[in-house]
Amino acid sequence: MRDVPLELIQKAAEGDIAAFEEIYRLMSGIVYAVSYRITNSRMDAQEVTQDVFLKIHRSLAGYRQESGFGGWVYRITVNTAINYYNRNKRKRKHEYNVEEIVETAGADAEALSALEKEE
Repeated sequence: MRDVPLELIQKAAEGDIAAFEEIYRLMSGIVYAVSYRITNSRMDAQEVTQDVFLKIHRSLAGYRQESGFGGWVYRITVNTAINYYNRNKRKRKHEYNVEEIVETAGADAEALSALEKEE
């Protein structure tokens, strides 16, 4: 996990937007990668990454410096991604694969092609 300078964290905690943007630049790649590993979806990983940085922004003032910043961000990321995954598990079960439905209904390739063009 990339090390973020303590002074940058302190400035961001005090409301310095440029400092928070730098933290985002330094940490967003790893946050996204961890989120993707847990959710196995680009769209979900992007959503989790956004949620993580909102949580970091809201919680920076309470960050205790005795623990490493990277580990703190990692823990927020893992918890957020797992919660997101579990919250949306039911939704994923009810998503339908249109191609599969059309194919099992006996539709021809032309109808399937027309459907794909509409999407």
